[in-house]
Amino acid sequence: MEPIEEVTHEMLKKAVGHPIEVVAFGICYRGKLTQFDPKLGTIRIVDEKKNYAVLEIERIEGFTKLDE
Repeated sequence: MEPIEEVTHEMLKKAVGHPIEVVAFGICYRGKLTQFDPKLGTIRIVDEKKNYAVLEIERIEGFTKLDE
């Protein structure tokens, strides 16, 4: 995954419901993007075991939409 300049709201809207990989705080998070909240500036990622992470969009260092 290469570093990105900026994650756009349009990019996140299109990825809701799809598997993604995100790097934030130097940690890689992989799972389904289940929620994008533009007002709060957060996303919610859920993995196969139903664990989840809520991340601030401004903290995202890398973002990739994965093949299903």
